Amino acid sequence: MYIRNRIKSRVHDKTSYEIWYEKQPNIKHMRRFGCAAYLLKKRENKKKFDIKTIKGIFMGYNENNTYRIYIPETENIKLRLRRKV
Repeated sequence: MYIRNRIKSRVHDKTSYEIWYEKQPNIKHMRRFGCAAYLLKKRENKKKFDIKTIKGIFMGYNENNTYRIYIPETENIKLRLRRKV
């Protein structure tokens, strides 16, 4: 619903967000599905030259300002907090 509320309607030629809040939605934070995404590893006894990120695939948006990222190595979906733009 998050994405659907930010897509123009054929009937009104406005987004649902524009109708409700009377302003255009900010969509700068939105990403393309399936693009590369990186998760920062937690600080757990890392050395200077250890890998600091995990590469994954962007799967979509979740509630509470988070992205859903699929990690192929572990076959899990992790959540990443979205930065404010």
